[in-house]
Amino acid sequence: MSDFRNTSDWKIKDSTTLVYPREYKGEKREGESEKRPNSLSLQIERLSVLNETSWELERHREPKQEAGFNTREYISALVD
Repeated sequence: MSDFRNTSDWKIKDSTTLVYPREYKGEKREGESEKRPNSLSLQIERLSVLNETSWELERHREPKQEAGFNTREYISALVD
C-alpha cells in the first residue's frame, strides 16, 4: 500500500473510495481504500458541550517540574 507521505498517485473513485497504486509480488496493481460514512439520527432534548482547562496544583507535582495544565472535553446529551 502507498503511504500518506506520497499520495500524488492516489485517485478518487467515488465519494467514499480512494484508489492507489501498489505492488504485489513484483506486479503493479491497484488498491482501494473505502470509508463508509456512519450517521446516527437522534432527537435530542438537551445538549451540553464543555471544554475544561485546569492548572495542576503545585503540591501534586514533582520537585523542579514546570507548572502545567490539563484540558478535558465533554459532550453530553439527554435523548428523548
